[in-house]
Amino acid sequence: MKYLLHNILINKKILLVFCFLLFLFFDPAKLNALTRCEVLDAAQRWVDAGVMYSWDAWYTDPTTGWCCYRTDCSGFVSAVWRLPPPGHTTYSFAGGPWDDGVSYVIDASELQPGDALNYPGDPNQGTGHIVLYVSGDFRSGWVEVYEESSHGNPALHRWRSINPSTYLPIRLVGIEPCPPEYAGLSQVSGNEAIALVNWPDTGTWPLDGHAEVFITTPSGDMMHLYSAGNGDDWTAPSKLDGGAKCGFAASYWPPPKNYPEIFTPWHETSTAHLWLASGEWNTFQDFGGGHLEHLSTVVWRDRRVEVFGLGQDGAIWHNWWVNDSTYWSGWQSLGGNFVTGAGAISWGDGHVEIFATDSSGKVWHNWTGDFPGGWHGWESIEGNIASRPVPVRWPDGHVEVFARGTDGLLYHSWYAGEPGWVTFVPESTGVRFEGEPSVAMNPEGAGTPAGPEIVVRGQDSKVLHTWWDGTSYRQFEPLGNQSTASDPFAWIRTDGTMEVFVIDPEGNLAHIRRSESKIWGEWKIIGSGLEPCVESQPPQPDLQPDVPAETTQPDSFEPSEITEVIEPAEDMLAEAFPEREPIESKSSCGCSIPSKNSNANSILPLLILLILLRRKTKKG
Repeated sequence: MKYLLHNILINKKILLVFCFLLFLFFDPAKLNALTRCEVLDAAQRWVDAGVMYSWDAWYTDPTTGWCCYRTDCSGFVSAVWRLPPPGHTTYSFAGGPWDDGVSYVIDASELQPGDALNYPGDPNQGTGHIVLYVSGDFRSGWVEVYEESSHGNPALHRWRSINPSTYLPIRLVGIEPCPPEYAGLSQVSGNEAIALVNWPDTGTWPLDGHAEVFITTPSGDMMHLYSAGNGDDWTAPSKLDGGAKCGFAASYWPPPKNYPEIFTPWHETSTAHLWLASGEWNTFQDFGGGHLEHLSTVVWRDRRVEVFGLGQDGAIWHNWWVNDSTYWSGWQSLGGNFVTGAGAISWGDGHVEIFATDSSGKVWHNWTGDFPGGWHGWESIEGNIASRPVPVRWPDGHVEVFARGTDGLLYHSWYAGEPGWVTFVPESTGVRFEGEPSVAMNPEGAGTPAGPEIVVRGQDSKVLHTWWDGTSYRQFEPLGNQSTASDPFAWIRTDGTMEVFVIDPEGNLAHIRRSESKIWGEWKIIGSGLEPCVESQPPQPDLQPDVPAETTQPDSFEPSEITEVIEPAEDMLAEAFPEREPIESKSSCGCSIPSKNSNANSILPLLILLILLRRKTKKG
């Protein structure tokens, strides 16, 4: 072996050949900065392919086309992190005895989708395991992950327990966030009276980071106004077209399209839409769908727009852009029996979930499977709710939902992994409000810790707000001394600035902005003659709650299973996550390559072959 290595080191020609082969095997374009969304997409492709666990280096990664990766836990993480095959081991990732610097340990509070949790293990005992983090509370030991778990099992996307004293949160050096338009909005884009979009900021008009507001007049004129870049100067409202109604929705098509589009209830037998085309707004065009109200939108990870509406039959209907085409799908029913429109959100892993309230005060939710799969079907979340449920996405990718209860208090629910969604519980004590809440996600450093901020219309018509302070939600406080006729709407600009918009009792559009100094300014009027669109509240709960009708699947979709693969959790209650023993399998990953020089060993056969060929050539 020493003689062989000596020959390799002194033979420049062989080294040149080896470098040339590396150049052939690895596409330099694929070594550019990797985003978190690309990591999650790559992981999902392993799950979709059902790649079985193995210590053998045989698998060609479907994203990069690189061969040959081990399909054990560390080979899987190496592949989706675009590290060279056959892959690192738990010992060479951060925290391991052979840490080679491609990753580093982070604090649990910093975890984001696309990071990893590494149990380095002991190379002398063949222990160790690593999983790709998606969401969940690391400190409680209950997390959503992608992983290759053990022999006999395929790649999984599931919730599972880990021991936070054994695993280390780690991050790939140089990993970048998802582009904002790729990750999707972290909040809904409007309420019954007000909708907004953010334009990207590339430094040149119109892509200068400005916000655009859409509102209507009592006569049905669709109006818009926009800011000067990220600043606080606004144009005067101007008319786009007539015929709009309350319950309209807005969406922004991400790059490369880069334009906003508005959807509205129109005639009794149709909806309508208009959009910015070649720098000019067109007029409302028929969008189909009879008797649809309370519209909402969501942008998928693949940059297509989907629109939801409440039908006269109580069902939620949807219409989506068919990618790689020039047409919309047409309205199709998702079933249900509701009195509110849908609150729609895209999770950190890219799947979409919608929420709606029935006449009994129960919230129902429906979610998509693996893109572009079908819809799961409606399931209920217990609670006595009297508004549309309003979802918001946290930085780690999980979703929390807020709503007004039948008692006028603020309620919220969140996904707790295997137990499912938590029953709606009250968050405000003693402070009651009207209409639906508005929820925006404060980014880190925007004047508060990262977390939701909720703005409501008090029973005295004053604007109130509460926010996550890092440990709990604050009590409601007045946001200035502003009266409102509409439900207020909170919005996060491209630079992280929060603004709140209302239509006051005189029909004026007023807004307040939290400045760069993290202090709320004064309320300003930036428009007039507008419609507050105050809707009647859903009926109070019946003794016999309504049950949504059976879901009707779109012709072009097949029903699929829920994105998450949930495994049974023996001997565990939801509140006992921290006590759960870790799932650690000796010899799961660490012992597959029991050598510090494992990556070098994987290419030795190739080098030996080159030497033999060279000697044979000399003899000839």
